[in-house]
Amino acid sequence: RGCVRYMTGGCSFCVEPLKGRPVFREPEAVIAEARALRERGVVNFRLGAQTCIISYKAELDGTDCPRPSPEALEELLSGMAALSPQVLHVDNANPAVMARHPEETERALGALVAHCTPGNVLALGMETADPAVVAANNLNATPEEVLWAVRAINRAGGHRGANGLPHLLPGINVLVGLEGERPETLEMDLRFLKGILDEGLLLRRINIRQVVPVRRAFERTVSHSQFLRFKERVRTEVDRPMLERLVPVGTVLRSVYTELREGKVTFGRQIGTYPLLVGIPHPVELGRFYDVAVVGHGFRSISAVEFPLAVNSCSIAALEALPGLGRKRAVRLFRARPLEGPDAVRRALDDPRVADAVLPFLSFGRPNPN
Repeated sequence: RGCVRYMTGGCSFCVEPLKGRPVFREPEAVIAEARALRERGVVNFRLGAQTCIISYKAELDGTDCPRPSPEALEELLSGMAALSPQVLHVDNANPAVMARHPEETERALGALVAHCTPGNVLALGMETADPAVVAANNLNATPEEVLWAVRAINRAGGHRGANGLPHLLPGINVLVGLEGERPETLEMDLRFLKGILDEGLLLRRINIRQVVPVRRAFERTVSHSQFLRFKERVRTEVDRPMLERLVPVGTVLRSVYTELREGKVTFGRQIGTYPLLVGIPHPVELGRFYDVAVVGHGFRSISAVEFPLAVNSCSIAALEALPGLGRKRAVRLFRARPLEGPDAVRRALDDPRVADAVLPFLSFGRPNPN
């Protein structure tokens, strides 16, 4: 618990530095607790409740960015991985610590990728890209340090894992309402986020929130309507194209757990840190795990169909959700069943390009007569 920036008071809005000198649990204690849980059937683990996983067991020297101990992190994560969890994820990271200790950070990121499961996220506390606001609020990192951390995490963990998601990606926290903020601050934040998109990098999550005056009061200099406009622009100009890059149409996501149904859409998520919300627009059971294939994107969620989709027994709604198909072609496929294989799909549709686009989603088993 606590924050390595406790000597300088830490960020103006955060209470973690008030807890004093950070206290680290020993690797063997964490692993022993996880082992006891594992023996009782727990299979999913998240190492949270910390401000910077990279700083685990760091050499506390009174500075804001103590030298990390990748050896300690390796010991912790390898011990956790030896328990064979289905999910092993972490939480936050301080981009300033990462940027100022690049060699140790590269080793720590290597341990995270090697021992944790895919879909993992390191949430970076940028808060703002306005240098004046960074200084006025004693924030963690400069925009340049945040960008260094985003690039480093992408290099280490940007390759796709068995569950369909990259192994390890950055998230970015943006906080509106800090001291010294101006309307131009929000433009700086937006330009920074769009720069990440333009560079071809991946972000798993952009968390935009307003400051809560827990530690101290903050004078409002940006109106709520300006905040909402900024948030909408980020969702439209960054989040959606980023999501399309992260999980393109056709991406298969494994083990999506269905949780609730609203109207004709069933919603589910993979188990993990900041899981994607998946809307399945055709009938599936609740409380089950499904493999799904992405067919569309919202601002912060995706649409998907069961994968592979049993073309000879699925609903018209499932066929209609396939990319490029639409209602008329879905009905045409439905009426042509049973379909024996790809050639039958091509004959049933009026456009071979559409047929070839949907074929990777389909399986051709005979419908169950019962």
